[in-house]
Formats: sequence, C-alpha cells, structure tokens
Amino acid sequence: MLERPTLRTPRAYPAPVSTWGLSALWMALAVTAAVPAHAGDAIFADDFERGDLAAWSQAVGGPPISPCVEGPTLDLQLEGSIAPAPPGPFTEVTCLSMHNDRPFERRRDTANSGISLSRGLGLTSAERLVLVGPNGRRLSAQFDVLSRWGGPLDDDSLPIRWLGVSVQPAVAPESRAVYALRLYDDEPPPPVDLYAATVGPAAGGFEVDTGVATFTLDPTNPALLTRIEIAPLDDGVGRQTVYAHSPGAGPAMAFDPGSGEINLGTGVPGQVVVDPGSFEIVEDGPVKVVASLRGHFSAPGGGSLCTAVTPAYERFGYTAVFTFHRASRDVDLQFQFRNECSDAAAPPWRDDSVEVRDASWRWPFEGTVPAPRTAFHGGGGPLVSSSAGFDGVTVVEQRKGAGNPWQRRARVTRDGADLETGTAFEAPFVAVQGGGFLAALQMPWIRFREPQALAVDGATLEARSISETTRIGEGKGVWSQQRLHLASQQLTAPLGGPEAWLEDRRVRGRAALERGLLVHGPPDHLDSSALFAPIAGSPAVSAPEAYYRASLDFIHQETLRPGGQWDRNRTFGSQLWPDIQLDPFSAAPTPADNAVRSNYWNPLGAELWEWLRTGEPAWAWDFALPQAWHHAFANFLNLGHASHGNRNGFSVAGTGTGEGDWNRNGNLSSDDYNYNMGMQLAYTLRPNLALRHRFDQAGLTARDRYSIPWSQQGDREPFVSAVDLSRGVIQHFEHLANCAEFSPGQRGRDCHDRLMELATELMADNASSGVLCGGDLPDFAAPCSTPQQFMLNSHIYHFFHRLYLNYGDLGGALRRALVETPRAFYQYGIPKGPDGVSIDIAAPWPNGMDCTLTTGGGAVVGCTGWTGGEPTYLENFPQTVSLLLMAHDLDPSADLCGVARDALESLTTAGALDGYLWDGAGWWKGSAQMMQGLVFAPGLAETCADP
Repeated sequence: MLERPTLRTPRAYPAPVSTWGLSALWMALAVTAAVPAHAGDAIFADDFERGDLAAWSQAVGGPPISPCVEGPTLDLQLEGSIAPAPPGPFTEVTCLSMHNDRPFERRRDTANSGISLSRGLGLTSAERLVLVGPNGRRLSAQFDVLSRWGGPLDDDSLPIRWLGVSVQPAVAPESRAVYALRLYDDEPPPPVDLYAATVGPAAGGFEVDTGVATFTLDPTNPALLTRIEIAPLDDGVGRQTVYAHSPGAGPAMAFDPGSGEINLGTGVPGQVVVDPGSFEIVEDGPVKVVASLRGHFSAPGGGSLCTAVTPAYERFGYTAVFTFHRASRDVDLQFQFRNECSDAAAPPWRDDSVEVRDASWRWPFEGTVPAPRTAFHGGGGPLVSSSAGFDGVTVVEQRKGAGNPWQRRARVTRDGADLETGTAFEAPFVAVQGGGFLAALQMPWIRFREPQALAVDGATLEARSISETTRIGEGKGVWSQQRLHLASQQLTAPLGGPEAWLEDRRVRGRAALERGLLVHGPPDHLDSSALFAPIAGSPAVSAPEAYYRASLDFIHQETLRPGGQWDRNRTFGSQLWPDIQLDPFSAAPTPADNAVRSNYWNPLGAELWEWLRTGEPAWAWDFALPQAWHHAFANFLNLGHASHGNRNGFSVAGTGTGEGDWNRNGNLSSDDYNYNMGMQLAYTLRPNLALRHRFDQAGLTARDRYSIPWSQQGDREPFVSAVDLSRGVIQHFEHLANCAEFSPGQRGRDCHDRLMELATELMADNASSGVLCGGDLPDFAAPCSTPQQFMLNSHIYHFFHRLYLNYGDLGGALRRALVETPRAFYQYGIPKGPDGVSIDIAAPWPNGMDCTLTTGGGAVVGCTGWTGGEPTYLENFPQTVSLLLMAHDLDPSADLCGVARDALESLTTAGALDGYLWDGAGWWKGSAQMMQGLVFAPGLAETCADP
C-alpha cells in the first residue's frame, strides 16, 4: 500500500517538474543518495526495501525498472504488456496509482483519468511519454491532451496542463497497482500492440477494431453502431457477426401529448434523425476509442414540436457516446435523453414539462442469435435462466416507489407475471443465449434511479432509461449508462460455461460501471504542478487534518448510509438522485415532496478534492461523479446545443418540488445557484464527452450573455449582463472558464477570448486597490464594498485563484488581490484576542467590509466590517482561515501563517464546528460551506512558516 509523503517539496511559481527523488519519497522509499533524472540503476521497490541493491543490479539487464512500480505482473499482450521499456535517457515524471477497493482482482479493466502536469515541464505533446509496469515492461497506454497552460486547448504550442491517461492495469483485490510515467529525451519507436483499439474508414462510415472484435459505425444512422463481429476466442483470430442493425435498433421513446400515445423509433424512417455535423470521434486509441452523435425524435404531424419559441423545434433530443475498449468485446454507451423545450429566458420553469412513458436503447439480436434461445435475468439473487426456447419478455425493473409510508419497489416479470419482488436490486442484469453466442446488458445505479429497467424481449435487449410514465421537467435530461457484453460459447468454458461467465460479467461489469478504475497522481506531484493550492501536508497528521478527515467522512456516510439523508428525503429518481438538501432536518415523505438544492455549496467539489488527495475510490464514485453528471444533465437547463434565450447550461432555480420539477421552481428566476466549481474536477477526473458538450454550451451562453463591451458598460443590465463580483456572475464565469480550458476548436477559443476580456476588466475595475470590490461601474470616491465574505470564501476567491495559476497576473493586479483581500479582512474585519494579533473565534465576524480607497483607487486607506443583516456564520470560519493560508502561500511576507494556524487549531479541536454535523444530515448548506476549500488548510498550516 502507498504511504503518505515523507516530505513536502517547496513550491515555486511556476513549479518545476517532479523528479525521481519526489516519486520515490512518495512511495516512502528512503533513498540516501541523489537519484539522477536519467536513471540507470533503478530497481523493484520490494527488493530495494530488502536492501538487495547489488544483487538486483547484477541480475537485471536491459532498461532500468522504476522503484515506484508495484502490483501483479502483466505477462501477455492481451493484458497490455506490449514490450520491454524503451532504452535511452528519460525523466520519470511521476508514479501513477490505481486503487481497486473491490474484493476481486481487476484485469483488462480500463482505468482512465486526467493527471496534472506542471507548466515547467514544458511538454506540448505526449509522443515521448511511456507508462512502465512490473518487470520493466512497457504498457499499452493512451494519452489525451485535456487542457493547456495559459490558453485554449487547440494551441499546441502551449504546455499540457491536464493529461488524460488510459491504461488496463492488473490490480489485486483491495489494493493498488503503481506504474511509472516516463518522459524520454527522444521519441521511442512505436510498439507493436496486437490488441490496440484502432479506428479507420469503412464503407459508409468507420470501423473500430479492438483486437478481439470489430464494430462498424454509420454516422448517418441514428443508432450509429450497425454491425459487431467478434473473435470466438481471445486469440483474436477470425470474426463472426453477432449483431447487425435492423429497424427498431437504437434509440426509442414513447410519450402522450394529450391526444394519445406516440411511439417513436428507428423502425419508421424519419422518426429519429441525426443532427447534422454531430458525429465525433473524440478518442482514437490505443486503449479506447470514443465516438458519439446527437439526434432528435420527430413525431409525424408535429406532435413532438416545442412551441416555446419561434420557429418551433423538436423537443426530444438525445446524445449517444460509445466507448470501445482495447482487447474487449464490450460496448459502453452513455445515452442522454432530453426534453429540450424551454424559452430559456424567464419563468415559469414548469410549463414545458412533458409526460414520457419510455426512453430506451434497443439491441436486437434476432438475426444473429437464432432460436431456440435462453433468456437470463439477475434481480436480487443469482442469475436465473428461462426454459430453453422461451421467446417472451423478461423485465428487471426499479419501479416508481409507492405506498404509505412510501418505499422503493423492484420486480422481475416474465410475460407480465411477477417472478421476484423487492425494495431494490443491487446488480440487475439480463442476457440472451443462442446459436453459440451470448449477449448481456446492464446499467449502473438502477436501484436509485427509478423508473428504470432492463429487458430481454425474444432476442432483443433493452436498456430503459425511463421505464414507466414519468414527468420530464422543462429543459431536463435523464442521464444513463449501459454496458453490452458479448461472447462466444467457447469463450465461457474456462469459467465453467455460459451461466458462470454471465455471473462473472455481472459482477465485473458492475464494478467497471459503478467503481471504474481511476488513475491517481500523488499529492506531492499535484502540488508541484501548481494547478491549485497545496494539499499534501506533512507526514504527521495534525489535529486540524484529523478533524477535517473525520468530518468529511462523517458527512459522506451520513448522506449515503441506510437511514441517512437520501433515505430520509426519498432522494430516488432519474431526475433526482443523487442531489442534496438545504435543511439538515428535512424529511420528505415521497420523492415528489423533496425540495432538493442542486449541489448546494458544491459538496461534489469537496469530495473530489479529497480524491485528489488520497485516491480513494469512494470519494469519486459514492457520490461526487454521479452528482456531477446529474448536475450537468438534469439540474442545469439542458437544451442540447440550442442557442436561444440566455440560460442554456445554467441553473434556473434553486429548488422546486413535484415529479420532474425538482430544481424548477415555477416562479423563481435566479440563475445563481449553479455552485459548479467542482465540475472541472469531475471532468478531469473522468473525462467525459457528454459533460464536455455541456461545458461547450454553458460557456457559449456566458460568452453571449456578457457581450456588451467594457467601453459600453453603462448599457449593461443588472442581474443579466453586469460584470461584477456577485455570486451569480462569477458562477457564470466559472462556466466560461471550463469552456475556455477544455473545449476544442472555435468554441474553446471564443470562450478563452471572452474570459480574458472580462477578467482583465474585473481586475481594472474591481481590484485596482488590491482588495476585491463589488459593483460594475467603479466609483473610487465611494467606499469599496467587498462581496459577502461567505461567497468570497467559497467561490469568488477560488475562481480568481484558478485564473491566476493558469493565466498569470492579468495586468499585475490579480496576485496582489489574492494576497491583499484576505490580509485586509484579517487586519480590519476579523476580531482579535487581547494581544491584538491572535484571531478570536468566539466573537462575531463581519460578513464583508467597506473600504476607503486612495484617490484613483490605487490602495486601501482603511476598512470597516459590516454584517449586511447577519454576521459571517461559524461554518464559514474555516473557509476564511483557509483563505488566509492560501494568501500566505502566494506571499509569505503576508505574515498570516501563525495566526491562521492557531485559529484553525482552535476551530477544529474545541468542538466549535460539531454543531454542523448532525446524525443523518449529511451534505446540507452548513456542512458544505464548512468543508468548501478546507482541503487546503491542514496541509498549508502544517508546512507554512512566517518570515
């Protein structure tokens, strides 16, 4: 197991590249002599710990082996061990770990995440990168540029900031595998990878080959995937057709506009159409190929049209994102279904809801899996097979809950008759066998996302994202994922036959979907990359760090556990799970009564920060990643790529109740409840094309909404186009920053240009004194009023900190503001103890300040704290202290280390914050505010020093 760092490398701006020594220290290997960057005598970590350096050096020939590598060996091309590590000089960038917290070994599962790279590394392309595993073997690895330092993604002259890494590791049960990421001085020769995932042209489209299967894509077909051919065995020899597109395959839906049900699908030409220009191949191997398209459903006679704006347009949109994995026959599919109807400008936000009975993806195997067939299903227990020759309908469903008291309901039916009932099934699964082939289908998290179902109808498998009539809110989407498993009967023999193979796929497929392997860089490497404030800390766990860890874990468990927040508030539903509450004492008798609060105060960000610190899968998968996808695809106004109105991609209301109308309060028109700071982390942690599409659209909405130039700022409208430091504006600019950083092409360039324009204006208008001031039009004769302290702590400061670390000082004002704003609040706002220096955590703190400026606004003369009707709440004190430490990290002459460290110690050891940690409350406004950004405070306090 990995250990905490044994020391922390001081950080410079910009930071240098991590070196061999840092990687080894992260593994707690005490190297007494300096290790050169172009190492030639590296060894296995376990042998080095035995002190057997000389014997090992004599025994091993060829390229050096990194001391950071650990985990099971990968001996076969099939498993991704493709060649010896290349010879020649290299620098080890970092060690990358993959944590498997399941009780079984993971092999041939694709692990993928983004990792940080420092600006100082100066790496503009990934051609010289190699991933090295056990026995000094080069692994099949895929590197995708996710963002670049200081400019748009498409500027390939800029260094890489976030790098997507994909690999298929071998990870023992409940342990980690660790591999070495090397940067060679010269580009190594390309390896021969017999099982590389590749994509190339084919008649009428494209062909993806994974070494054991071939997939044909037709970009004009609404189902995209038109043929699958698989090799009978893992040797990859030969191909047999197991799936061929037929009418009715792919997307389907049914709804009732009030005049009778309308069923739409690919069985009738024109009912499902591909959006022009929507086809993308976004990743092209060797570990995975990702392709997508978007489309719309169209009812004859205009029954599916949205008339909220003129001209009318089709309301039902979908996005399909296919992922094909190296050495795999599996198909992963994200299917996002949307009600895109809204004027996107003003309330009410409920008048364009619609009743939908079915939204599904269908996989017909009638032509390739012949009768007699056997159907399989998995509900609450082991797999069950039908009698040979059964050709009916089997459904495994999480139904809408019901009853008084309300409870969840799950069932398995065969031809309409109940076979099994329960509250929720942990691992629903369906399959069909015939003609020597097996096809199986599963979806993650069905137990939370009612009403959803899996079905096998004859030889057709169906993933039903909506399985019974449901109200789909205005501008809402239903996000879903699925995995299709395929095999020949010969391939199942080593596991004991078809049923044993299917049960194995059921377990391992669920792990891949709900607990996918992630690639984690050590916190010291993240710190040296200087993307964020440092989080690594020191080897010893301080009292503040222990309190932070315990509090975060307690909040997390109280959200998820039986009887916790989700259970108490019935947070279950395809447009509801996994959101959170405003009130810690709330309890909703049914999901319809649940007044969720749309990722209120960004708890998903708090959990993803902790994943960056520890690499523990729970911080990504239990709550944060599903919450990010729910936030983007259901809570945000989701009109696909429509451009009307000024809200597409934004939150339009903080709350709302009633089926489908969660986060769609009928009359509220506030769009400042996005709290979307964690979305960049969700994307970099698990790069996701559908999520990037939301970045694209929200960024363009922000670009167009804030289009009145600086020279005409007097023409701007408050709450719409004003450029100030209010929480709504900065939340919108966070969208703009995500688009500027991660979106390719003209979209990303447009977002980048507008972001630089607006940020430069804010620095000149709002930060010229060194303190961040509110308002749009500067009036240096009047007092400068800072934003509310709780919002400055939680959102505004972090946004500007992100800009500074990525884009620089923006005219020389940004770094000063990041240092002086917290320092001024300490000097003029925070109450002091009797010594006039120490921070008094028992006294009320102001909620902002009015500062007098010098003529021209170049400096602060003095400030007076104000409450604005209420003081800063106690749950915001840790955030404020965290900002003091972040300011000190930027400029130690701020002299804030000691006072901030003492205040943090007092806050976390005296029980002052325990009142925000109620049993069963979990993530709510108070706990989320308390934990926001607190990940930085313990490490900074442990390692800072006053001049």
